[in-house]
Amino acid sequence: MRTWAWAVSAVLGLALIVLSYERLLRTDPEAPWASGILCIGQGGAAIQVDVGTRVSTRLRYLPGSASAQALLKALGGAAAGMRAVLEARLRPKLIELPIDAMSLLAGTLREGRLPAPGKDEVLSGSQAPPEDHLSVADRTLKVVGVLQPSVGAFADSYLVPKHGNSDVLFPKGDSAVQPVEVIDLRATDFGDRNIRGRVTEAFPRESFTLLVPEVISGPGAFALYLGGQALFLLGGTGLLIGLYRWLSGRAKRGVLAAPLQELALRPRLVWGVHLVYFGLYVLGAVLIRQSPTIYTLLMTAIQSELSSEGKGVLAVAARAYGSGNISYAAAVTFTINFLLGSLAVITLPSMIIPGSGALVAAFRATIWGLMLGPSRVNMAYAMMAHTGTLLLEGEGYILATFFALLIPIYLFGSSAPLQTAAVADPRESESEPAASEEKASTAWSRFKHAVVLNLKANVLVAIVLVVAACYEAFEVISMAGR
Repeated sequence: MRTWAWAVSAVLGLALIVLSYERLLRTDPEAPWASGILCIGQGGAAIQVDVGTRVSTRLRYLPGSASAQALLKALGGAAAGMRAVLEARLRPKLIELPIDAMSLLAGTLREGRLPAPGKDEVLSGSQAPPEDHLSVADRTLKVVGVLQPSVGAFADSYLVPKHGNSDVLFPKGDSAVQPVEVIDLRATDFGDRNIRGRVTEAFPRESFTLLVPEVISGPGAFALYLGGQALFLLGGTGLLIGLYRWLSGRAKRGVLAAPLQELALRPRLVWGVHLVYFGLYVLGAVLIRQSPTIYTLLMTAIQSELSSEGKGVLAVAARAYGSGNISYAAAVTFTINFLLGSLAVITLPSMIIPGSGALVAAFRATIWGLMLGPSRVNMAYAMMAHTGTLLLEGEGYILATFFALLIPIYLFGSSAPLQTAAVADPRESESEPAASEEKASTAWSRFKHAVVLNLKANVLVAIVLVVAACYEAFEVISMAGR
């Protein structure tokens, strides 16, 4: 295809991403309790925090699904903090809400009405288990209304108006009953790292479970958004491959000449690696939407590492981005992505077990789909800009994988390394073919050629990952309001 056709595909894909989010996924940011944080735990705030609207109340954990209950039971010996977060995410919650706060939700009903104070009636969040009645503390509560998805703070909860006779639903001493501070933040404040940091300081994770409820993407909107991502990645792939071909005709000398010529002369392998890599991302995104419990477990583990003070890769990266310094964050990102993400797990293993790094790349692409797929509205919002990072950073790993696969291709092949008469100096190609054939006549010489080619190719990989790191640092910190 011509360059303009790939460019049009990428633009159409990006337009589809934005359109599906704005028209189908985006919730009303002005709705009450649209962007809320639940701070669950005993005791008051460690410091005075004056952000948003706060309601001090109580909640009761209700039994979760069979899979959620099985997971919580299996994690009985896990770290207390992680188990508390999983419990908060996996179990539906009954939350007592003051009558004046409940009345604010009158205009956000998807169906039904508000519950009457003093009666055994509750209001359901948009993605709480669809029940007509709840059995709580030997009482049967009737679900009389359902909220719109815009009320994200209570998406997976049931609400009961505060009344004198509701004490029986929240008995003291019951481990399922917990105090909770519900903080309603404006959409602009919710995305600000400074404000989120103040909330975390006021309600430290050592004493509180901080829960940001998530709204699940509808099936149609999810499919449209993911289709837009696939189209953008396809168009971006075509443009990058075209760029390599163009450069291969001009880079006749230097360290990049041989890698670029390999890319130009092996179009099927180049396309194959791209399609498999980004195809695994799409597959992972589809699979995780069907497995919300696994998604919750995966994201809880990642967020636990991101918020820790440890020396793990994710914690180091999180602190770099938390600094708000784009140059510093880009440098840390490049160092991690190139040294650990490319050299250590793709290139070097492939030199020991030929081509084995491709398995790591395939695993990473699938994990990206599990973590970054637009199965949640908040992730779909972030991925409108982060899909560019997905393309660029993925391209760095794809290039490393392509050249890693050349090691077994050369090692177990019987022919000499590819000659590049179409792009090299014709006089050289006429005088050197015999020497090249002789040099590549043994498996050892072919292996050495492939290793040298990989080392040269890592210069190209590094260039791509530098661009990716700069874009990612700018994009993530800018979206965080720094």
